[in-house]
Amino acid sequence: MRLRNDGDLDLLLENSYEPIRLFINHAGEANRSAKFDVVGSGPSRFAIGANIDVRTGGDWQVREVIAGSNYKGQNELVQHFGLGSAAVMDEVVVLWPGGATRTLYDLLANQTWTLYPTDKLGDGDNDGDRNIDDFVIFAGCYDVPFVPDCEMMDFHGSGAVDLAILLGNWGLSSPPPPCLADFDGDGQVGAADLAQLLGFWGVVDGAEDTEGDGVQDACDICPGFDDHVDSDGNGVPDGCCDFETDCELGEVCERDGFCVPASGPDLEIGVGGGAFACIDGPYTKLAHGGALTVCEGFQGIIEMWVSLRMTGFAPNADVEVTRTVSLAEHPCIDAEDCDTQQECLEGYCTPFGVGPTLLPLTDAGDGVNELFGFLYMIFLSADDLDGQEIIISMSVADQTDPSITASLDLNVVVTVARFCFGDEYCPAGQTCVDGYCERM
Repeated sequence: MRLRNDGDLDLLLENSYEPIRLFINHAGEANRSAKFDVVGSGPSRFAIGANIDVRTGGDWQVREVIAGSNYKGQNELVQHFGLGSAAVMDEVVVLWPGGATRTLYDLLANQTWTLYPTDKLGDGDNDGDRNIDDFVIFAGCYDVPFVPDCEMMDFHGSGAVDLAILLGNWGLSSPPPPCLADFDGDGQVGAADLAQLLGFWGVVDGAEDTEGDGVQDACDICPGFDDHVDSDGNGVPDGCCDFETDCELGEVCERDGFCVPASGPDLEIGVGGGAFACIDGPYTKLAHGGALTVCEGFQGIIEMWVSLRMTGFAPNADVEVTRTVSLAEHPCIDAEDCDTQQECLEGYCTPFGVGPTLLPLTDAGDGVNELFGFLYMIFLSADDLDGQEIIISMSVADQTDPSITASLDLNVVVTVARFCFGDEYCPAGQTCVDGYCERM
């Protein structure tokens, strides 16, 4: 129990037929702590049976909300965590009875935080509606340091108030999934977006819903996808980003599954943009888990031609490019787990790794630089590599300012275009076209 509310636990001891004894803990002056008040889902205020997991650094602690486990006594419903010297809790995971979960990040120590289930987020006065009264509460929390009493406005669990999602749920008693309300596409949710929202206040019929998922296009979380489909149950619709390659160049995939503007340089890996051995066509971005065609050379050496696009670098800058290719299906502990002439890198066998190569970028305009036709030589046979999943790791650093760096890891499945002199050199069902076998 906390008699003095100074961050540590004190002990009040009562034995039958003996005087009450009080033991005061003075450690609170030296260490930090945090308290959590878990709100139940639906009409229940107390989340009896809920679990709270708190991570600081690599250490986890867990508490369960228990109403009572003693004779003629009751446990305190507010849960206490000792944090030692940690000023911030890196991760807080809440599991409610029934299976609902939320994950929150970067909450400050020495505070009492209220943890709300998703069905009560945005409802600041807890009256079951999200309306102008809630916006008044929101306004007091927005654009100021995140503090207790504002937790119901943090929809993403990011330790910040989410204006976009509140606007997307404006006036709704049972809100749909969160709405990104940047209606004018200027990268900010502000007065102009609010004016558009008010202009459509109460409109139901005639509002465009291209996907037919019941969410108007202006309020789509993931445009072009059904916002109600969440196969992995992580609270983010399937159409949102899972990997960096799901976002446009200049954007990154945040941990909550949304593409946001990158705060620094950004890198994209693709193929094409010219004629490079068996690769001939316009530039196409590679997707995580997608397919990559590589070329079998004249002497059986595999040629992998990739093209790079990046933001955050000076036009036509000279850069150092470091790249590796690892075999995703061949994990390793050391080089003895790999074939000859392969090394063990980041837990996977690597047949190709090259230190920095100095190359000039080409300015493509609009803050984008390009490097087309970048060659990897992989010393594996076509039979060994065809159909394998590989990990492409690429890092690009400005030669004069190494702090300007962009990197990307990308998993793709390889298809080998085999070298040929005629159809007889190709596998069944393929024909020889311009020196390479192609499917008929």
